[in-house]
Amino acid sequence: MSFAPGGMAVVSTNSNVFRKTTTNRSSASTETFNWLVGPLHAAIEINLLQKEQDHLHQDNGNAHVERLVIEFVAKKGWELLPHPPYSTMEAPTDYHDNLPLKNWQAN
Repeated sequence: MSFAPGGMAVVSTNSNVFRKTTTNRSSASTETFNWLVGPLHAAIEINLLQKEQDHLHQDNGNAHVERLVIEFVAKKGWELLPHPPYSTMEAPTDYHDNLPLKNWQAN
């Protein structure tokens, strides 16, 4: 689940994308959290019935490492893929977004 500008929560699975809006995205209550994650949980359960093993991969954003989210994922028994430690030495910086900056610095 990710929050897009304007409070749009986007939850995607292999075949489904759920979009819901929320007005207060900085501090989600339990009720709001369940309202946003309910469709995702249903989609994951359907996918689990079709597969032998499924993993949940989320980023390390503040919304994903809050206690409420960690407890919810643990309660559902979902397996999270670990994240490697972040290092700027190993992160590639030659993306297409950086090409104008690279060209500007070369001149």
